[in-house]
Formats: sequence, structure tokens, C-alpha cells
Amino acid sequence: CWEECLKVIDALLKIQNPDDGYQTAHFFLQPVSFFCGGQWPHGYLEKVEKPMDYGTIVQNLITGVYDSVEQFAADCKLVTSNCRLFYEGTEDGPVFMEKVNRLEQALQKQLAHLSSYDKSDKGAKAREKARTKMLTIKQPEQAFLKEILSDLRKTTYTDKSAKITEKATLHFEKPVDTSIFTDYPKFVDTPMDLETIERKIGSNEYATPEDFEYDVLTIFRNCDKYNTPKKNVHMVALGKHTAKQFRKMFAQRLRPAERSGSVTKRAPVLP
Repeated sequence: CWEECLKVIDALLKIQNPDDGYQTAHFFLQPVSFFCGGQWPHGYLEKVEKPMDYGTIVQNLITGVYDSVEQFAADCKLVTSNCRLFYEGTEDGPVFMEKVNRLEQALQKQLAHLSSYDKSDKGAKAREKARTKMLTIKQPEQAFLKEILSDLRKTTYTDKSAKITEKATLHFEKPVDTSIFTDYPKFVDTPMDLETIERKIGSNEYATPEDFEYDVLTIFRNCDKYNTPKKNVHMVALGKHTAKQFRKMFAQRLRPAERSGSVTKRAPVLP
């Protein structure tokens, strides 16, 4: 019932903040370190035994890590319980607790539905079928990836202070010039840029859509890693904005592409 599990995640990702309309799960899509310049917040790993985020859970579903619905549900609960454990009672606590409460309320309903399905005759038949069935992961066509890249390059960003609108991907097109930014390798060990991604698309180096997604998000992770310690607020905000726009584009295009794409790779699936 991996498809039912994905429906749980999809439901959580659709939840919006009532005050600003932004995605409630935004700060739970990636590891906490992603939003902190590539480093875990001070004391985080002392309090949190097993970090977890929705992106990791989806990857676990795709690669067949979970052997049962209970394992999937435990990780879903861990995402918000970790946040509560670390942030409750801190200065940032009220903001995060409001999001956690909203997500946990929705998750409780979704997991109750999933549990009922898992215990039903339909769920039992799905488990039996999954014992010999393999999850098909479709290799993305070049046109599909190029369309996402093209849309991403059309994205703009407006600086809230200067009120200036610019092309959001301008600084991410080419490899960072280390003759100018000589300390860049000290912060970033896996450089990535849009021209490199475009070249990899042309040579069919992406076996799955998730491989492509990982490279694109690496660009923005690198931006965060390098600019956060330097307090380059503009670049950090630009990177986060563009990463958010990419996630939306990727999710919107992936579902119809999965329904029509060709199958080239197989991996185990949760019953």
C-alpha cells in the first residue's frame, strides 16, 4: 500500500498556513540542517536521536525501506515529534508548535484511514500481491526534465527590502568561479549548477526523476551552505525562494509524467 502511504504525505503537503497561505510543511520537507547552512543547530543531535523529514520518508517509500505501515507511520510521527522535542519552550517555539499542531492533527486522521485500509481485505490482497511485485520507477524523458528546467529559469524573485525583481536562477547557471570565491571549496564539497544539469540531461545521466531533483536541490543547498555563514541575506533568501518554486514545479509535473512515462528501473515496494 505504498500508494496509500504517498497519499498521506500528499495530504500533509497540501496544508497551508491560515495567516499567509504558505505550505505548512515547508520546513519539514528537508533535514533541519538544510535550513541551517548545512549544519545541525547547536544541541540538535543531542536531543534528537533520529532526524526525519518528509523528503526522506518519500525516498524511503520509493526505495522500499519500509516493511510495514507501522514503520512508515512511526517516521511520519517522528518528523513533528522531533520538532516539538527541540523547539518547544525556545524563542522560535511558538511559530513551530503552531505548524506542528496543524500537521499532527491532519496526520492523525490520515494514519487512521491508512490503518483501516491496511487491516481491510483490500489491504491484505495488496500485501499478497506486493510480495512478488516490484515498484516501477520511470526513467524521465529528456523533454520532461528540460521543460522543468525551462520553467525554473523563468522564475523571478523580488527582494522585499529593495523591491527589485530579478531572474531567480541568474546566479545558479554556471559553476561558481573559485578564482573569485576562493574559499568556496571550504564550504561546498559537491558543486552543482544548471548548465551542468542540462548537460547531464542531454547525456541521459538521470535514471530517475529523483536523481534530477537531487541535483537541482543541491544547487540551493550549496547556496545556503556558503552564504548563511557570511550573512548574505539576499542570496540565502533567493536560494530558498527558487528551491521552493522548483519543488512546486517538480511535484506538479511528476504525477502526469509517471502515468505516461516508460519503465526502465525496478525497486522493491512496501506491501
